[in-house]
Amino acid sequence: MPRSIDPSITPVADRRFSDRPPVDRFATRYGFPLSPENPKGIALSTAAAPTATPPLSRSVGSDAIDAEVAQIIRDLDGDPPAISPKYFYDERGSRLFDDICRTPEYYPTRTEDSIMRRDAGAMASMLPRDVVLIELGSGSSQKTRHLLRRLPVGATYVPFDISGPHLLRSAQSLRGEFPRLDVRPLVGDFTLSIDVGSLGDDVDGRPVAFYFPGSTIGNFEPAAARTLLTNLAGTPAVAGLLIGYDRVKSESRLVAAYDDVGGVTAAFNRNVLTHLNRRFGFDFDVSAFEHEAVYDPLHRRIEMRLVAGRATTLGHPMLPPIERGEHIRTEFSHKYTPTSMGELLRRGGWRSTRRWTAGDDFDVAWCVPE
Repeated sequence: MPRSIDPSITPVADRRFSDRPPVDRFATRYGFPLSPENPKGIALSTAAAPTATPPLSRSVGSDAIDAEVAQIIRDLDGDPPAISPKYFYDERGSRLFDDICRTPEYYPTRTEDSIMRRDAGAMASMLPRDVVLIELGSGSSQKTRHLLRRLPVGATYVPFDISGPHLLRSAQSLRGEFPRLDVRPLVGDFTLSIDVGSLGDDVDGRPVAFYFPGSTIGNFEPAAARTLLTNLAGTPAVAGLLIGYDRVKSESRLVAAYDDVGGVTAAFNRNVLTHLNRRFGFDFDVSAFEHEAVYDPLHRRIEMRLVAGRATTLGHPMLPPIERGEHIRTEFSHKYTPTSMGELLRRGGWRSTRRWTAGDDFDVAWCVPE
């Protein structure tokens, strides 16, 4: 059955997404048609799908701007200006993130992969036989392959991601690699909705488990993280949550992981402006901004920023200019201890019953709803 995630969840800040008009489940999005006859078999998360967004015109008033664009403008008008990290993930951004995961400095992917390689069998043993396993923010599903090889017979795997073309290619690859596995990709924004019902009538009533790897939970402020976890716990027939989280460590190691010497993360960060320019008609001067990663020890989080190297615009005439040295915040990445994560899970309606670790670097926990 469909389950809507509270629309107040925004990964960068606690701002409310505007309501969006309903659309057909098989509406066109991301430049390719989604239909019952679609041979690629990609589903669309109904409540998460916005209507098509025309490029902005400087002569168009705010009442005519698409609700999604209006929310972007509100976020950019904040103090500091902000852009939701979900806009990192156009097709190029998804490829750049895969490149980040291969940099020497970015330890989280390698560390979590080592845990999955070693302990995926024990994790899979926690899953019901006919489970519907939904991976939130699946990307290329690289680490997940260790788990997929050990899924119980009758399981369905649902990679759920906002980047449609990237998700489609990943799903095609998975079907070739796991021909006996039922793979049903779902394109959408899990911070808005997780429409399990759109996967087909045959999943109705089956146990659901969520896989939330990569410490993506760290991209949410604590209140938003609790809300997301609470909504996941309230999903009908939910059986459990497998969640990966990065642990608190030295500032130097954290900053290096988010500011690699090869400049891949910098390109990834600036690409968010290119994405907004292309998709929504903004007018950012991308060359005016430099990447920065700083650690906030009070909140135990990395903050990614785009710092203006000169006075420039915020991409739209409704917004004030940004001065040299001022910044746009593009991402938080909170770090945890087992105690602080346990408390966050408890407040979100979950209880951790087992935990797999890689020293003091990274943890993966299996949780059941309370």
